[in-house]
Amino acid sequence: LVSRQVHSWSISSFFSSAPSTSEQEEEITAEREKRSTELKHQLEVLMEQLERHNSGVQRISDDRLSSLQKRIAAYEEQWREFSRELSAEEMQDLINSRAEL
Repeated sequence: LVSRQVHSWSISSFFSSAPSTSEQEEEITAEREKRSTELKHQLEVLMEQLERHNSGVQRISDDRLSSLQKRIAAYEEQWREFSRELSAEEMQDLINSRAEL
């Protein structure tokens, strides 16, 4: 009987400790800000490589230059996505998708 009470309490505490919507919003926002910062740093590193190539300091092969330019474009797109503010609907969709996991 005691073990059932403990077990029952454990399950109820698990569900009651689920993060609130505002906590989930804060967590999502913090994760997006962190990813935005990481992308910005990676983008700066790639831009420095391109600048060194353009100034003649470090010659990059045509294949590598093409790859570098594609990565810069991809990182810029991702950075813009992660740095923009989400609408209420987009935020709710993210919260709902996390709940499904």
